Amino acid sequence: MGGAPVALSAASLWQAQAAFYAERGVRAWSGNAVPHHVTTNPRIARSYAELAAAWARDALADAGEASLAPTPLWVVELGCGSGRFAHLFLRAWEDLEAAGGTRGLALRYVATDLVAANVDFLLAHPAVAADVAAGRLAGQAFDPTADAPLAVLPPAAGPAPLVAVVANYVLDSLPVDVFVVRDGAPAEARVRGESAGVARGLAPLDWAVVPCDPAARYPGEPALTATLQAALAAGARAHGRVLPFPAGALRAIDRLGVLTPHPMLWLASDKGAVPGDGPAAAVADAPPDLEVHGDASGACVSTVVDFGAVAGHVERGGGEALLPAHGSTALYTAAWVTRGAAGRRLRGAFARRVGDTGPDDDYYVLRRLTHPARPYAVAEALALLRWSGGDPHLWADGFGTLMPALAREGAALGAPLLRELRDVAATVARRWYDIGEPADVNFQLGSALLAVGALDAAEARFAASAAARGAGAATLVQ
Repeated sequence: MGGAPVALSAASLWQAQAAFYAERGVRAWSGNAVPHHVTTNPRIARSYAELAAAWARDALADAGEASLAPTPLWVVELGCGSGRFAHLFLRAWEDLEAAGGTRGLALRYVATDLVAANVDFLLAHPAVAADVAAGRLAGQAFDPTADAPLAVLPPAAGPAPLVAVVANYVLDSLPVDVFVVRDGAPAEARVRGESAGVARGLAPLDWAVVPCDPAARYPGEPALTATLQAALAAGARAHGRVLPFPAGALRAIDRLGVLTPHPMLWLASDKGAVPGDGPAAAVADAPPDLEVHGDASGACVSTVVDFGAVAGHVERGGGEALLPAHGSTALYTAAWVTRGAAGRRLRGAFARRVGDTGPDDDYYVLRRLTHPARPYAVAEALALLRWSGGDPHLWADGFGTLMPALAREGAALGAPLLRELRDVAATVARRWYDIGEPADVNFQLGSALLAVGALDAAEARFAASAAARGAGAATLVQ
């Protein structure tokens, strides 16, 4: 290794990361190389749908709701990955529509990803065929750090759309720079040379701390400069505080603002922190969190997102950020409105779905439920599945517990529980989005329904299993 130290945002590991995702495609998630269930489950999708609807209803109320034509609402997802979140959001939106919660809004969901094959996988998936046919779901390859336009968005004729952006496990994967305050003076942690292992995220980075002039660090980007200066001023209170600065994320927020003249809603969940979370640490003692996901053949990295810096950046631009009052350890969920304030409905929805208890808590509950300390009764298992919104992942992980419970209690279940089992199974089936993971959820559903004598419903699930995965011996026997 050699050469002058480079900023972390300019290191080759970001190009290597893009190559990792391009090579793996959907297998990055179906093979569990990259964590995803925490941001692709029915509860977080329902939360996002309610937040987007609440924000849009605030906007309609501010406008007086004078127009008889539905107002276009574009939900733009960055980094759609396997497409599972898009599917779940659309199903949650359908539920809100049925309850009258989306009146006056015409949804268009735009799924984007750095890898075109991931978008193609989603748009060709049978679970969203009706959405694609209706024009409610579209997609394209898109790099949020570049200036390329979103070609799939409708032309600008008619009323300007409301735009909400979804960014789950995206901001932590965009280029960051690292700064540190020592003895009250700002400095930047740069990377000294890069081996092939470093480029793949498989070897530790070699850091060099160099002096830094914050006012000149981002020439021609006054908003980014102001945010850096504010972050460093806050960091000056702690000697040696490491400041991973989300330059790539902040640039993406600014660049996507051109999509609409209206205020824009962002909904983001990531590994995150705000000022005051945890002890300060010097670069020499604790390098920035670059978590590695993958295996010996290749890997990607992620960082901790400074949501305090994001909130400050948004608010200096005339917007408002909503952050959870409680700390988070697995997932930090935030919402912000650019160029405008959060309305009453959005504030209320955020308090209900994130502020009081939200995706971070849901993750731990789901993890605990999928590793039970004792066998569940059928009624308990069904209650948990209802709480989860019919989460197929929870069903699959708990299947080995449910089947013995059905065997134990089958004769004594009674009509109400049997009816509930059919209803829960139908909900799970509606939520299921197959990306080739080992569990065949349709087959599992059919087996459970068959065990309680629901032959017609079981036959439908076995047929769906055979259509998706082929008629294996077990399916034919059933």
